[in-house]
Amino acid sequence: MRAGRSDDQKQEMLRRLTTEVGGILGVAPESVWVYLSDIPGPSVAEYGRSLPEPGQEDAWFASLPAELQERLAPIR
Repeated sequence: MRAGRSDDQKQEMLRRLTTEVGGILGVAPESVWVYLSDIPGPSVAEYGRSLPEPGQEDAWFASLPAELQERLAPIR
């Protein structure tokens, strides 16, 4: 995942992932292992562009082609 999330955000992600994956698989959350890896935004490319630093998402999105922005708008 792109770096920039707080420790509290990461803990919540881990809690949700272990709980939800456990529920889907029918196993206890204690049986689910999850590893988060922080990757700096400039080291990841999505939609042909390096990801922005935290807080720069709006400018990054605006730099995408209009057709792609339209396609992504519902999940943004």
